[in-house]
Amino acid sequence: MRSVVRPVRARRVLAIGVVATALSVLTACGGSALSPSAVRDANDKVAGGLNSTGGSTTPGSTTPGSTTPGSTTPGSTTPGSTTPGSTTPGSTTPGSTTPGSTTPGKSASLPGVKAGSCAGFKNGPGMTNTTINIGNSSDLSGPVPGLFTAAQQATQAYVQYFNSTSSICGRKLVLNDMDSRTDAGADQASYQKMCDSDFASVGSMSAFDSGGAATAQGCGLPDIRSAAVTATRNACSTCFGAQATGPHEFSNEVPDY
Repeated sequence: MRSVVRPVRARRVLAIGVVATALSVLTACGGSALSPSAVRDANDKVAGGLNSTGGSTTPGSTTPGSTTPGSTTPGSTTPGSTTPGSTTPGSTTPGSTTPGSTTPGKSASLPGVKAGSCAGFKNGPGMTNTTINIGNSSDLSGPVPGLFTAAQQATQAYVQYFNSTSSICGRKLVLNDMDSRTDAGADQASYQKMCDSDFASVGSMSAFDSGGAATAQGCGLPDIRSAAVTATRNACSTCFGAQATGPHEFSNEVPDY
């Protein structure tokens, strides 16, 4: 009944999901050994070379290269600030509880990325006037406890980053975390919940991911996951793995990034 609207959901969440799942791929197999400054410089170059000088970041300020303690330059984070509804460009003031505090009809955008038009944007499954719900189902427990905990942590980190810098037509992301327990049945149960409450699944990773494949496809749920590891999941038409696992495909994300 909902398959008619789900393709639209897939297009709108794709940009978010690909970045989030790419983070999952890089962390799911042991984490990153890169220093924070190296990661920041790499991200800046990808975003258009906004800051590739490698300057230090003083605690309390997110201004790249800033060494002035307590700086309140646009883009800095002022600890303890509780100014409600602040819309200062680039502001990531902790404590703000006003969801979607952007100009009506417009979306905040990441550096170097032009926001699309919000004309005609309507709520759908998993969406309200202020939030877009996404889900993540990864193996947190089972024979190998914490097997793919990093995949879920990476998705959590991206959601926090996105919400601190951006919105989608005034809506912030809400992540629903689930445990697939290294079990096909638990994977299926997680995807049934997501079909009922979420706009899409992002960054999931499970050793027995065949369980939720038919469920995701049946309800039209976009499943933009870290990787699909079974033939059943690969065959799911609404499931897309950031890391290719097809027999004739090679994933270039790790060597590229």
